[in-house]
Amino acid sequence: DGLAVRISNAAGLSSISFTLDYDPALLLIDGVELALAGASLMIDNSVPGHLTVSVSSIGGLGSAATDLVRLLASVPQDAGYGASHVLDLGNVVIDGNVTAGARDDDGLHVVAYAGDATGDGQYGAADVMAIQRVLIRVDSGFHAYPRIDPYVVGNVDGNSTLSSLDVRVLSQKLAGLPQALIPAIPAVQELATSLTEPIGLLS
Repeated sequence: DGLAVRISNAAGLSSISFTLDYDPALLLIDGVELALAGASLMIDNSVPGHLTVSVSSIGGLGSAATDLVRLLASVPQDAGYGASHVLDLGNVVIDGNVTAGARDDDGLHVVAYAGDATGDGQYGAADVMAIQRVLIRVDSGFHAYPRIDPYVVGNVDGNSTLSSLDVRVLSQKLAGLPQALIPAIPAVQELATSLTEPIGLLS
């Protein structure tokens, strides 16, 4: 469905534009889909690593978090496994005005399979053990990703925390039980992506 860019506290908003800067060696943004019915979308992705998005004719938004657009993206075949970069939102303009009242919440992209806590590109008992060690506070993170919050890679059950549910889901995957949130690793090693919470815009 694409990577969601969400907006919240946007009652009365009629238009918004923003930029997104990212590392094109780790992420390719092929397009942007509008997530708001009745709105209009303009984008400029002519410069690799720099995307400009403008959404107008917006109506009916409230305070709840709402998907604004969805980024259609993929990971280059030669992206380094375990590499990461910030998805840097900026230059937020609301209803034609640059305003200090708008806050952006950057994203984080890690080139890794969700649940691969050991960073070896596959799933095994060691991944389950690494998550358990973080949960019982023996380790503060995963050795393969020393600068990344373990939630980013270890969360495989789709909720907002790293918990014993992630251990259960990954263990079931290892036992051969299909898990919708953990797709099978392709026979030809294609790098998958793990993203933190959807990128957010607060107004």
